[in-house]
Amino acid sequence: MTPPLPHPPTTPLHAKLLIGISSILLTHSCYSAHEHTATAPTTTTTTTTTLPLDIILETLLSVSLLCVGIVLAGWELKPIAWRIWAGQQERETGQGPYAFLESRLGFVDIRAKRGEFGNWVKEREASHS
Repeated sequence: MTPPLPHPPTTPLHAKLLIGISSILLTHSCYSAHEHTATAPTTTTTTTTTLPLDIILETLLSVSLLCVGIVLAGWELKPIAWRIWAGQQERETGQGPYAFLESRLGFVDIRAKRGEFGNWVKEREASHS
């Protein structure tokens, strides 16, 4: 069972500001896109209209800034190293990550097993007669 993750440290002020500003920008770009499509002329036969470049750029910028803000507000990232994890597992469990390969059975000698079975059958027949 893995231990629960610790609570993240308090969110830095710059991350909160970045999340807040980017959320406002994203809300504004969504509202602008809605207004643009609502006020588009309906006389054309096709219902698709392209959004202006400023709305598209505002949306991409706000989503990018929101992602950066969320990453900055999260836990501190730790380096991943296979040898450290394998050493920790070996200390905790006494077995390395490939213990199941080291403890599996080897090839079975069929001729020896057949001889053992033959002896067992002969002993059984001798005890029943």
